[in-house]
Amino acid sequence: MIDLSNTRPERRTGLTGLGLPAAIVVALRGETRIVGLLAVERGESFSLRERRLLETVGRHAGSALESGQTARALAALTELKERLAHEARHDPLTGLANRSLFSCRVEAGLRAMTTRLPSCSSTSTTSRTSRHARARDR
Repeated sequence: MIDLSNTRPERRTGLTGLGLPAAIVVALRGETRIVGLLAVERGESFSLRERRLLETVGRHAGSALESGQTARALAALTELKERLAHEARHDPLTGLANRSLFSCRVEAGLRAMTTRLPSCSSTSTTSRTSRHARARDR
């Protein structure tokens, strides 16, 4: 944090020209780096409590900004992963599905079919039940 209210008058010329005798610049620190600066100006000097509050705000804001940048980076990475997966399963010239995608879809279809097929024990129970029902109907 830089408290400009206690600096030499020649360094504060811009502030006094605006009628602001006090200003604080706080670094917005993320986990790994400084992601920005927060400048607060006002007509009177800052108390120690206000300076500490601004430092805390700077830490939280820096962390939030860095998290937002991380989220954007993750979204870009996810998009790249999806694009590479598409390119790996489609012909670059025609855009049609290639043999790799065909094999994956056939395997997935076979897996889905085997989970839907009834087991042998439930089939025999069903056929016995239907035979008894037909015998009763006669």
